[in-house]
Amino acid sequence: MKKVNILMCTYNGEKYLREQIDSIIDQTYENISLFIRDDGSNDNTLSIIHEYTDRFPEKVHFLDSEKHLGYPGCFWDILAKCPPADYYAFSDQDDIWDERKIEYAVDKLTDFESNMTNKKGIDIEGEKKRQKIGENGNIPLLYIHDSTICDKDGNAIGEHRLSSFGELKYNNIVFYNIAEGFSMVINNPMRDALLGGDDFSRTIPHDQWTIWTAFFRGNIVYDSRLLAKYRRHEDTVTITGGGRTSLIKSWIQNEIFGTWFHSLCKRILYLTEFNKEYMTDGQYNDLRMLAGDSSRGNYFRRLFYAKRLRPSIGGELALRINFLLGKK
Repeated sequence: MKKVNILMCTYNGEKYLREQIDSIIDQTYENISLFIRDDGSNDNTLSIIHEYTDRFPEKVHFLDSEKHLGYPGCFWDILAKCPPADYYAFSDQDDIWDERKIEYAVDKLTDFESNMTNKKGIDIEGEKKRQKIGENGNIPLLYIHDSTICDKDGNAIGEHRLSSFGELKYNNIVFYNIAEGFSMVINNPMRDALLGGDDFSRTIPHDQWTIWTAFFRGNIVYDSRLLAKYRRHEDTVTITGGGRTSLIKSWIQNEIFGTWFHSLCKRILYLTEFNKEYMTDGQYNDLRMLAGDSSRGNYFRRLFYAKRLRPSIGGELALRINFLLGKK
């Protein structure tokens, strides 16, 4: 039976933490271990964690850390320090998982891996270089499921579906994060690939870097079932599901007048160099141009780039304004 490590980072999460841990403890898949890393909470989060480690010593484990790393450093730290397993699932501190989430993830991943055995390589719609697969079909895999967006009380207010973004292409995954970490499960080759970067890669959000790595170095295994409630509340950091007003505010304050776009361009340029051997020449050149490579003539190529880069009109407009301003 495959072993699954569930990796949770906490910070002042006392309000919703028990409900999330309970949904993990109640998983139908039995061979799981929950590893929790706290990032310096000053509420009752630590006492709640130790309550569960005492009640379920074989299943819930606390990874002590002296440093406050913030996000995303806390997730990179726990991924590096947790014991080995067959699969690894990322967990927020305030969501609610469907009881069969891990069972479905293991089924999907093992099925994909068995189908990969003895194959020499793969192509994704002719867009990706053929991958080097080990003797046992080892390839970095990322499982992503769909989720229900809910309010602070767990009431459904929307859905996040990967299929709504259409066909995944290299140009429409770099300027928009297509999935959140809580919906992801990865295999061991993916863990090795993620931890194989340098210090800069550890400054990139773990879910974004995982998606990029899976697209260029491995494969994405998609599950259309709604297998978690993604809670949106007053302390939520990300803007996903936050409503149109939050999106518009983020586009104006963070993307056009803030530092978000500059940071993302730096990540994309790093991505192109780190994964160059896994990209076609067209992918490499396009992404460098879009990230603001200052080669001659790239300003107008970038400004009038014909392919859609983000799913919403507002998000696309914010990008094009940055292109117009020549920001990078």
